[in-house]
Amino acid sequence: HQRSKAPERSPSGPLPLPPKEVSECSSWTCPILGPLFVDVIRREGKGSVMTASDDVDDELFWDLAEPMIGSGKIVEGELMRSRCVRVGKEFLAMPEYQTGDLVVKLPRDRVDELISAGKGLAFAPAKKVFREWVQVPARDKALWQGLLDEGYEFVS
Repeated sequence: HQRSKAPERSPSGPLPLPPKEVSECSSWTCPILGPLFVDVIRREGKGSVMTASDDVDDELFWDLAEPMIGSGKIVEGELMRSRCVRVGKEFLAMPEYQTGDLVVKLPRDRVDELISAGKGLAFAPAKKVFREWVQVPARDKALWQGLLDEGYEFVS
């Protein structure tokens, strides 16, 4: 399994920081990367892409994403300074950078259903819950593929 390289940084240099008046837990639209969490930018520093360490198990995610990338259905990008996949400009999914769990964008009702069934966790980076995102820890290829397909239909 060979991972693709993280997207190249803009030639314009380091990422700009959000204005001071933007609160720590809010999102901000970076002119280079798009929507980001302000606290992630300030905590992690500017100008680099967070990538999973070698001991994070994100192989299943990329095994499922690569055929979709190869077919042109999705593209690789960045979300909250981590590698992700998108449909056009819409974010679709990513491996959670500390665990490698699937994090996917779905309709709010579907997210609630997965959480209620014990198959998903609320996705809450920086303690802010994203109501249309769910984190799925179980390494279940069929489940993850189905959720990626559902997410693709939702964001397309």
